[in-house]
Amino acid sequence: MHYLDHDILQNALKDPTGPAARRIRSLPFDDIALSTIVVEEKISAQLAEIKSVRDHRRPRPTLADLGVFLIALINGLGEYQMVPYHDEAESVWRRFSGRSKRVGAVDSRLLAHALSDGAVVATGNMQDFAAILSSEDLNQPAVESWLS
Repeated sequence: MHYLDHDILQNALKDPTGPAARRIRSLPFDDIALSTIVVEEKISAQLAEIKSVRDHRRPRPTLADLGVFLIALINGLGEYQMVPYHDEAESVWRRFSGRSKRVGAVDSRLLAHALSDGAVVATGNMQDFAAILSSEDLNQPAVESWLS
């Protein structure tokens, strides 16, 4: 099972013919999933952008454009199976060092989720994950680079 990182999901949603989308299509549907950690991150970022425009902090894009983007995001997310982040994953994350958590709370929680479920993180951001793996003395098979 592969849990997609934010950057792989973003790449696949923006470019359906790009490397991430091709890699996703090359695997069985049951081998690809989104952790609710990544889903939460994507939706939160889109809602924050809408709020920023609504609060007149940014003139562009328009609220209508952002609404369309939000609908497209929700529809795009619906194409993937989603796996709920759970207490066992949080327990794994809590055992990570402070250094690993500072590298990235979302990345470290995604990795904890994958480790607790025996899954592999698919990412284009090996630098942050390598720092967490090194800090926690974990092996590389927990993470795969899909954009290099």
